[in-house]
Amino acid sequence: RAFVSGQFDEAGLTDDVTGLANGDYLGLKEWEEFYAKDYKFAGLVEGNFYNSKGEVTEAWKKLQEDISKALKDKDKKDVEKQMFPPCNMEWAKEKGTRFWCTKKSGGVQRSWVGVPR
Repeated sequence: RAFVSGQFDEAGLTDDVTGLANGDYLGLKEWEEFYAKDYKFAGLVEGNFYNSKGEVTEAWKKLQEDISKALKDKDKKDVEKQMFPPCNMEWAKEKGTRFWCTKKSGGVQRSWVGVPR
């Protein structure tokens, strides 16, 4: 839990990852991919996710479901972002609010620049 929460105290140093935000489940997936790519597999740890026979537990299955839901939610948001791309906003007491778009505002490629209407 601490890898995604940043809570490296006794409460955060746990393998209970229930109830995390979608972004945190995506963070766990990124950590898993990082270790799978950069480290040699040495074995499994018996505990919340694997039993003494090396079989996955219900907690592991639930984690995979939560990661899958988080990935689907991210995909949905990415589609919405393409349909309704975010632009830039600035506020100053003297000038008020100003909106504008560039070709890459919000990390979305677009063929136009200007002010949203």
